[in-house]
Amino acid sequence: MKHIILFTISCFISGISFSQVMYSETHITITQGATLHVDGDLNISAGEMNLNEGATLSMGNNRTLLVNNGGSLNLLGSTAFSALVTSPGYFSLEVNSGGTIGAQYAIFERMGEMGIHIKDGAAINPMLPFLKSTFQNGIAGGTLLTINNNQTITIPEANFPMNSWGGNYNVVKSVDQGEVTFENAFGGFAGTPFEKDQFNRIFWGDELMTHSIPLPAGWSGLSSFVMPANDNMVSIFDPLGSNFIIAQTMTQAYYPSGGINTIGIWQPQSAYKVKMSAPDVLEISGAEESNKVFGINAGWSLVPVITNQPVNVVSLFAGTSVELVKDVAGVGVYWPAFGINTLGSLLPGKAYYAYLNSSGSVTFPENAKNTWTAQLPQEKHPDHPWNEVVVTGSSHLIVIEGDHTQGLLPGDVIGVFSEQEICHGVAEIIDPKSNFILIANADDQLTTFKDGFDDMELMTFKVYRPSTGEIFDMEVEYNLQMPHSGNFADEGLSAIKMINLSSTGIVSGFSPNINVYPNPTDGLVWISGISDFSKIEVIGSLGTTIMTIVNVGQKELSVDLSDLQSGVYQFKLSGEKGTLVKRVVKSLL
Repeated sequence: MKHIILFTISCFISGISFSQVMYSETHITITQGATLHVDGDLNISAGEMNLNEGATLSMGNNRTLLVNNGGSLNLLGSTAFSALVTSPGYFSLEVNSGGTIGAQYAIFERMGEMGIHIKDGAAINPMLPFLKSTFQNGIAGGTLLTINNNQTITIPEANFPMNSWGGNYNVVKSVDQGEVTFENAFGGFAGTPFEKDQFNRIFWGDELMTHSIPLPAGWSGLSSFVMPANDNMVSIFDPLGSNFIIAQTMTQAYYPSGGINTIGIWQPQSAYKVKMSAPDVLEISGAEESNKVFGINAGWSLVPVITNQPVNVVSLFAGTSVELVKDVAGVGVYWPAFGINTLGSLLPGKAYYAYLNSSGSVTFPENAKNTWTAQLPQEKHPDHPWNEVVVTGSSHLIVIEGDHTQGLLPGDVIGVFSEQEICHGVAEIIDPKSNFILIANADDQLTTFKDGFDDMELMTFKVYRPSTGEIFDMEVEYNLQMPHSGNFADEGLSAIKMINLSSTGIVSGFSPNINVYPNPTDGLVWISGISDFSKIEVIGSLGTTIMTIVNVGQKELSVDLSDLQSGVYQFKLSGEKGTLVKRVVKSLL
């Protein structure tokens, strides 16, 4: 076979042909209007080939154009005249390690299965990043571009015309390295649906992201940094089935079993409080929330987290008139006026209540490349001798000012009680000289029993001291500068500035070995580990003793609640060593 070595050539005449062309350490320019026909393979090694505007390089059928180590292929078209690489059949274009390819206003067509194949160690010229170049007319079943190097590059305004040749993909990237961003790409074959990118390293700006949000049983806050592609509330929550109960904004609700849907669609920057009957994972698929500035009205608002990383609450609300930020159905609170920050960061997937004294806005950071995927924190109440506390969707915050907490010790547990002597909030004291928060929970209107405070219900307090088993009544004096004192309010705010403890004379016999099951129950309840107790009283929601059971040294016995209405009942166990109260939920039959 004939080998022709080109050293320095400028092609001015259309139709120059070579059977097999190889060159090294040379510079070749194909000028405007000229066409270079190459019937053999073309190797560019340690040299440069430039196609000026209006120039054409035509490769022979089933031939290969190789850009090797030190070689460079540049297509330098213009808005008026493109530079073109083509073939009467199909050819291979390979950029090997050490080789470089660059283009602007160029057309690449008639390439083989791999398209322009940019291999490991090769590079796209960052000064000529395929600007406004067209990739078209590939081989059936093939791709137009294969980019398998480790380069991070942005390709502006690439054109991928409608696929009329039966190609499989526009772009393929099969290595977990480098990133390729197509900025303002266009054409019927452009975009994510036509790529092959198993490691998520090609970006078009149209990607459907998926945000997987774990939702616990009970109440929690919900938001997403993804705007659902299908924004219909029914479609979004249907996959959760019967595990989903309700989603609420500050003024509207989607409540399937109640036939209520005043929300309709998931709006951009939405935030909800949600109730679940069992844990599940909500999948939100769509485009990234693009507007990172969230406007907040004066007063209470639900705030979403529209970024995929945790955001420091202090930094986020700096410059606003923020009074406080708190978890929805959680224990985290940021209350700068009292030096309290148990919240720390706002987490993706959750929503938060914020109170601003005047309207303002917060700006969330742009999404990071990798989404935060740590587990959401699991809230746990401290051990105490009272009933199980139910966390509901609304709460009243009570700050206890540490300057006036004489008599409290580290490890003491404070409970806040309803008029029926049911505990609806507890907090452990870590440092009695520092301000700390007690959260009182509202009654959940979606349950058949009273599991929280009614509006304007009187709140009373007790202290449990685990070190001695003592229980104290706690008399309090409120800070009257706060909006609420003494009575519960949804999203209410109180501060206690003075306390006084008086012993009730009750010593708690609280023991983790006491088991009440099943709970909830539809009738029969078993109580085990009770050999130290001589009497069991069943107390209704109004504080009335419904039945008394005398236990003579038994380790286990059963109590039948079948004839009682659904609701919450207290099992008060008494003995020589003290008193213990367990809460039992009687459900519908």
